[in-house]
Amino acid sequence: MTDIANILYTNPSEVSLIAGQEVPFDVEWEGADAGAVSLATATVYDMPTGDDVTATVMPTGAHQVNGNVVTYKTLKALTSGKTYLGVFGATVNGVIELRKCKFPCVSPKKY
Repeated sequence: MTDIANILYTNPSEVSLIAGQEVPFDVEWEGADAGAVSLATATVYDMPTGDDVTATVMPTGAHQVNGNVVTYKTLKALTSGKTYLGVFGATVNGVIELRKCKFPCVSPKKY
């Protein structure tokens, strides 16, 4: 399993989501040369167990690269009360880079 504790966070490092929401997630790979972003990857973990839930919460679609921005597959099927950790990767200027973001999922009925 990937050592998710040692991967740099994106900015912002936490984005609250609402159960039932479907969210495409973009990462801008700053400093990338034109056409130098490729091989986008994403893995989503259930916190705190560390279980890989990517197949459940990103079940369909494909990652799309446009310049230095990657639009990752849509996050969906999120469960209220859970927190997810997304690890987003791409090859940037020939180097594999990873970023992570925490997604606490809240109920649409609670503030």
